[in-house]
Amino acid sequence: MVPVNGVFTEVGNMEMVKIEDDATILQGFRHHVDEVVVKVDEIQQKVSEVEHFYESLSKKQMLSTKGCSALKDKEKDKQVFSMKKQQQEAVKREAASSKRMQELIRQFGTIFRQAISQL
Repeated sequence: MVPVNGVFTEVGNMEMVKIEDDATILQGFRHHVDEVVVKVDEIQQKVSEVEHFYESLSKKQMLSTKGCSALKDKEKDKQVFSMKKQQQEAVKREAASSKRMQELIRQFGTIFRQAISQL
């Protein structure tokens, strides 16, 4: 074997075969490791961006949910108020109809007494 610029050449059976030495192989591995590290860093940055996006999205949802719950509470209050108002109106209508019924019964009694007295 005769070393030539970090590459060994071997002569056998009239063929020449290049064999890289350990330093060249090591350098190739370092290059691949560097590529992998760069890709890992890029992926890690993308993951961080995605995490940040979803964190901000969840914070917005929490704020909007609080706002929505406040609106829902206001709507519930309005509904409760309107139901109470309807109940009060129903009570008033019932009281008015009761008074009319009593007046009609009184009038009927008066008419009935007059009719009986004329017999």
